[in-house]
Amino acid sequence: MISRSPIRYSRIISHFRPISSRNYSTIIPDTSVQPSKPKLSQFSHAIFNTLTISLTTYLLLHTLWTNLEFNEVEADLVAKSNDLESQIQTIVTELKQQELNKKQSWLGKLKFW
Repeated sequence: MISRSPIRYSRIISHFRPISSRNYSTIIPDTSVQPSKPKLSQFSHAIFNTLTISLTTYLLLHTLWTNLEFNEVEADLVAKSNDLESQIQTIVTELKQQELNKKQSWLGKLKFW
């Protein structure tokens, strides 16, 4: 025989619910003890890693900068050296030409030294 009383929805739901219900909010107990501040010694590993990374980066960039600066200064000095060598060479050739001109003249033949 079919009962004519309405079926309660909550009764059906409670039948399919697991036995232990889970609370999705946690209640944190109120403690009057304030947490202590962390000590500096607790951060020693992080500080060491930060200093190591920064020092390595500085040394690499400084080495790169020094190398580039050296190449630039070396190029300037080589250009200056080539310019001075060409000036010396022109002066030497002019002096040799003057000596040849003196030897070829009749006055140059009169000198004994």
